[in-house]
Amino acid sequence: MKRVNILDLLYFIVLVFVINFVASIFYTRIDLTESKAYTLSETTKKYLHELDDIVRVRVYVSSKLPSELLPIKQRVMDILEEYRQASGGKIKIEVLDPSKSKQIEMEASASGVAPVQMNVYEKDQLKVIKGYFGIVLSYKDKKEVIPFVKRARDLEYELTYRLVRLEQGKNIKIGLLFPSSIKVRERYSNLIKTLNKTYDVVIVPDTQFTPVDLVIAGDIGSYKDTTISMLKKYIEEDVPVILMASRIKIPERSLFGSMYPDDRFTPFKKYGFVISKNVIMDRSCELAPFKTQFFVVERPYYPWLRILPENINKNVKPLKGIKMLMLPWASSIDTFNNGHMKFTPLVTTSQYAWEDTVGMFLSPDYITVPKDENAFKKFLMGVSIDGKLTDGKHFRVTVIGNDAFVEDRYIDVYASNLVFLANLVDFYALGGGLSEIRVKQGLLRPIKPVSDQGRLLIKYINIIGVPLLIIIFGVAYNIRRRKRLSLIKEDKNE
Repeated sequence: MKRVNILDLLYFIVLVFVINFVASIFYTRIDLTESKAYTLSETTKKYLHELDDIVRVRVYVSSKLPSELLPIKQRVMDILEEYRQASGGKIKIEVLDPSKSKQIEMEASASGVAPVQMNVYEKDQLKVIKGYFGIVLSYKDKKEVIPFVKRARDLEYELTYRLVRLEQGKNIKIGLLFPSSIKVRERYSNLIKTLNKTYDVVIVPDTQFTPVDLVIAGDIGSYKDTTISMLKKYIEEDVPVILMASRIKIPERSLFGSMYPDDRFTPFKKYGFVISKNVIMDRSCELAPFKTQFFVVERPYYPWLRILPENINKNVKPLKGIKMLMLPWASSIDTFNNGHMKFTPLVTTSQYAWEDTVGMFLSPDYITVPKDENAFKKFLMGVSIDGKLTDGKHFRVTVIGNDAFVEDRYIDVYASNLVFLANLVDFYALGGGLSEIRVKQGLLRPIKPVSDQGRLLIKYINIIGVPLLIIIFGVAYNIRRRKRLSLIKEDKNE
């Protein structure tokens, strides 16, 4: 019997060895995540397939890394291996440890990979060491550098974008056109930081035309005449424009709103749209914090629109995978065709939305839901327009009925807002390729509303179902135990 057991163990060890050997040759895995977070996107595979020369990838990584970086290192190596396989051999990977060679250390430094101080535990002592974890991509005579890999989640985006930039041989410029350069840096620092990872972001003046590849315009109601003229010039020079605007002005830490003057918005009617003079409310809304005398409470706040997946146009490539948006104090968009124009709706409210054009005190205590069901309807909150003017000039404008949704104060909670805008930028600046990759990053997935009957069912399952399951398990175990004991007694009697 013992000999048989030893043979079985040997067979098992040999089988494990053979399976591992075969798996190392034929690398594959199954990705069951909804967004395919652990699988290279079709966009990346397309770029890799179209490479016309070898791309050398040098990973400068220290052998000693803090424990929290070890899983990231493994994930990075897995991703690079997938790139190598998908490229058909055009990606060549080399892993180097600068701490083991002065020459490699000098190469890393010359390439733009600098050492970073890291804390590691060694022999029960905390030590500060100098460590490396950077990637250098070389293509023909050009280089792109990721100085330090902080996380693996967005590495596919970082690598593929750099491959695109190596192939194109130029940096793409994004221009921000706002009334105040100081305010835009204060209010949109997260947006600027995110876009700066991929593009050269500049704040364009309203006095001189600055060549850029795309313009993001906001706070239209505060524009001067010169700023309006400059924005129109960008539009008519066929520079893609993302225009974010609401008709309502609400000072910070206030709920008293006022409408911007009409003359700031009427100049854009020739491009087939107008920002309506309203603020939109919706039963599909977010909770907002409000101070009472003693504490802060969260209440449903109808002007904070919760845009759910069914109201986001999934046929538009950069919007695929966006699970939710939050638009605070937004205005709807009216469209009309002044010539040869194509309108693509991007975002709408739910069917239970209504507009307010009169009451500008937006405290939740003063907002009432209409009793007449006919007052509810869907409103257009985002649209893309591709058209020609009567003089033949081509233009591309994307309009969002709100410019606050990507401000820093909302991004921490509503990360999808930033991904939404960044995807639109990728779509127009790079022809739509990278938006598919960015959306794979962690997005806010709102909890689906549960009916009262559903809540009641869950409540009783928790109260009765779980204890009942434990009782059934205990009874079944006890019956089985008694049967085993009776069988043992019968064997002894025999």
